[in-house]
Amino acid sequence: MSVLILARNEEANIAEAVQSILRSTCAELDVIVLDDGSTDRTAGTVREIAQTNARARVATDSPLPAGWGGNDVHCHA
Repeated sequence: MSVLILARNEEANIAEAVQSILRSTCAELDVIVLDDGSTDRTAGTVREIAQTNARARVATDSPLPAGWGGNDVHCHA
């Protein structure tokens, strides 16, 4: 099972969020962090975790459409 985290400029919080999921004992979970154009070290932090835990990975998103402001574009149906 995979957990998807949408993250934008979450450097201060992303490591604990990812590690918390990886520590789960109820299921063997993978964590995919979709970096939504962060300008901080959000993606780099996840890459560092992935070096020691193959169940974590980061993906980067394509540029946002005009007029969209981040994670809301992923929730639009």
